[in-house]
Parts: sequence; structure tokens; C-alpha cells
Amino acid sequence: MQFNLSVDDSLVANQSPCSLEPGSTFEGLRLVNNTFVAPAMTWGLLGGPTSSLLNGALEVRNNIFHATAPQAGGLGCSARCSHNLFSGLAAAGTGAVSGNPRFTDPSRRGRGRLFVGRGFRLRPGSPARGAGTTVVGLPARDYFGWSVPRIPAIGFSQR
Repeated sequence: MQFNLSVDDSLVANQSPCSLEPGSTFEGLRLVNNTFVAPAMTWGLLGGPTSSLLNGALEVRNNIFHATAPQAGGLGCSARCSHNLFSGLAAAGTGAVSGNPRFTDPSRRGRGRLFVGRGFRLRPGSPARGAGTTVVGLPARDYFGWSVPRIPAIGFSQR
């Protein structure tokens, strides 16, 4: 999953191994350059909350996790978790960034992917700009179709 926006969903990255067969893992799956905005942040597993990522196989890089209501706990993060921005909750993983992502209009809700998406672009001075890490195989274009720079921004929008 890459270059997506999730607003007010009940679970962040509701996980389920693709085949759901015994021994299934998340090896090779990536959660890269996404933006998650919700009152509370928690991982999901098969539709229920869980405190951490399963067995650390899921790669989690360059994402914004913005809790609109401050929360005491953070998201469990594995060794494959890096360069994410955490706002309203404790930072986790390597190269983590904390702070206000400085969205253009985070109150935007409603219909229309681009209408809502424009409210969650990064304003100048955002700590997410130029703070990501290069990810092999990342698409050349973001959510809006803009080119991804050599050093990407954190989140779904590169501008």
C-alpha cells in the first residue's frame, strides 16, 4: 500500500495475511508513503485492534500517523519501521519525526478523493518535507500524480 490517504478510519492498516492460511506472514508487504488521520491510532488485525505489527515482516516507511485526539500510547513498530512522522502520539521506529505535519486544511471531509486529499497536503515548513527515506520500487508519482523527488517527503503527498 503506497500513496494513500486514510481519514477517520477506525483502524490503521487493518492487517490480514493475503492467503489467511496457517503460517501466512506479511513478508514482502509494504506500507509506504501513506497518511493516516484519526482520533485514535491503533493497528488492526482481521478487523480487531492489536498493539503491534505481526512478526515485524511488514515494512512501514515514510508514513504520517496523525492522531487528532492526543493519545498516551503509540503504535508498536518493528525493525522495518522507519522515517515515519508521528503527531499526537509517541514516535516509534528509526528515523522517526515528531510534530505537527502542517496540513493545508485538516478539517476537510466529504466526497471526492482529490477534494479531501487537497486538505492533507503539506504546507511549507512541514517537518515531513524532505524527511523520508528512499524506498526501492516506489512509484514515480504520488497520490496527485506529482513526481516523487530523490529524497521523498513523508506521507501521501510530495508537495
